Amino acid sequence: MRGRSQISVDGKNLVSGMYSAVVSSGGIAAATGLQSTVGDEVEFDFDSDPDDIADGANAIAADFIRTSGSPHVSASILDAQGQTVVSAGGNCDIRR
Repeated sequence: MRGRSQISVDGKNLVSGMYSAVVSSGGIAAATGLQSTVGDEVEFDFDSDPDDIADGANAIAADFIRTSGSPHVSASILDAQGQTVVSAGGNCDIRR
């Protein structure tokens, strides 16, 4: 079975506008382009699975998520000016 990394970043109760997301793990980071809110929500998906990338997920390496340290992953949602609106960290489920 091949490895896979998958991260979803969801923002709710946001002012209508354009937002981007940045995720980091173990000193590496990945970012999205700007995306418009739908209502007061925005959602960003990061994935290493080629089918999910083809469906619009932002590409990350299969070994992107590092499980040493805590949190395993940090995520931020930024407004169109690049200012952090919200950020959080979390530990990941490891499936084998």
